Amino acid sequence: MLKDNEAINWLKKMGLSTSGYSLLVLNASNNKKIVTNVERFKKSYHSDHKVLYIECKPTHIIILSVGPSKLRSNITVIGFVELLPKIRTQIEGVVASLGLAEDEIDQSFIDKINSRNFIDDAPIDEVFLQGLAPVSSQPSQAKLLVKPFEGHPEYHEDAAGRMDYSDLHLFDNVISGQHVADYIPPQEGISGRDVYGDTINVEAVVDKPISCGHGIVYDEVQRKYFTEAAGYLVLDERKLSLVTTYVVQGDVDLNVGHINFISNVHIFGDVLPDFSVQASGNVRIDGTVSGASINTEKGLEMTRGILGQNKSVVKTGEDANLKFANETLMEIQGDLKLGKEALNSNLLCLGKIDSEKALIKGGRMVALKEINVASIGSELGVKTHVFLGEDYRNLKRSDEVRELMLKTKDKFEARYEGIYTEVQYWSKENAEHQYTSEELEKLTDKISKVRSMANDLHLLNQEFKLLSTKKPEGRVMECVVLKNIFPGTIFFCSGALLEVKEKISGPVKISGEELSRGHHKINVSSI
Repeated sequence: MLKDNEAINWLKKMGLSTSGYSLLVLNASNNKKIVTNVERFKKSYHSDHKVLYIECKPTHIIILSVGPSKLRSNITVIGFVELLPKIRTQIEGVVASLGLAEDEIDQSFIDKINSRNFIDDAPIDEVFLQGLAPVSSQPSQAKLLVKPFEGHPEYHEDAAGRMDYSDLHLFDNVISGQHVADYIPPQEGISGRDVYGDTINVEAVVDKPISCGHGIVYDEVQRKYFTEAAGYLVLDERKLSLVTTYVVQGDVDLNVGHINFISNVHIFGDVLPDFSVQASGNVRIDGTVSGASINTEKGLEMTRGILGQNKSVVKTGEDANLKFANETLMEIQGDLKLGKEALNSNLLCLGKIDSEKALIKGGRMVALKEINVASIGSELGVKTHVFLGEDYRNLKRSDEVRELMLKTKDKFEARYEGIYTEVQYWSKENAEHQYTSEELEKLTDKISKVRSMANDLHLLNQEFKLLSTKKPEGRVMECVVLKNIFPGTIFFCSGALLEVKEKISGPVKISGEELSRGHHKINVSSI
């Protein structure tokens, strides 16, 4: 129960007169009712409101307060239902005396009072006066035509209705000279009115376009924004900028998703399994790539290397520089530089493989130009194939053609056997059998398909022979090994091969020219 002095202190704190309360405390029974009503009010009191009027009596309490924005006035009524008509009259008088706008009285509140059958512990606490909120002025904006980088993922379902949570679509790629945003003029605000009937003014707007950051230009005639390079957009407050290098501070994981960027990429962490990085520019990775794929139209620079897990495919349009590549397929259209090793990997290079400190063990090494490595193979005799002066694209196509030839040959033989068996049957078992037009049509169709397959086989065989004898332009058929060549290493060049049977200590140079002329003895003299 609220004590007398607490009630007085609370009224004083509200800046209200305590004279009425002081007179009523002389009557003990009245005091008890007042204190009870005050306690009820404190439970429903709006702490951020300013109290404009309070009437505290044993029979009822009326509190009229206004919010900090002066847009809303609340009324709290505690008392007995038979007093409501009187309370309503009192409220209307209070509104007039306080200078509040009588026309702002919310009639729904009056209806709520009239509909109440009783007032018990739960007081009436409703919006009594409602002002008109102002509409703020809007400065000029830039209407973006593409998705900027905001850090919010945007997932999409595939045709089967499945969601790929590794594809976040954090932004849209933009190209140089692309129209990316339109100017939106400012909008004037609308003044409001508070519960006193006073006007609430709004700030005047200034016609100032969104400013241009790096890589963005604004055409004042067209009132459009254009890019000066490729990248993605960032709208920071009132500045539109272009980012040309996508920087990932940590790992490429589910928080980042697959990367598909039109310019350069810099990853400070690792690329985790089953994620992919595609870029039209250069890619730099400070961590390790584990079971992930990298595809860049330019160069690849790695502080560490690749643990491929027989899943990683790395393709570059220019040079690649890394420490190690294990169980990885690499297709490099420039030069390849390895700092330490390549284990059970396919290294396919249109430039040179320049890895004087690297051990190449297992897999396949194909270079159009010279190869410089520390060692090839291992003491255990792991098969390691080395192709000198070869274009790996021709080798890939040769493998594809060989596989197609085998499949086509199997189908050809099966169909031919079927036709032969059918003809032999009718010739021996029923020589007088006369083919119906339908049977002849089916047989003719089978023969036509067999002839078509035979023609396909002929074309594939011609292509395979052409690829086998094709000599790429600019090739250098030379391999320099500084330390050791281990048994199990096989060198290929222009159809010729040389398998190493015994360990050879370097430095040693293997000449593709000599190998192709049938000189199968390696010169181990100093280089």
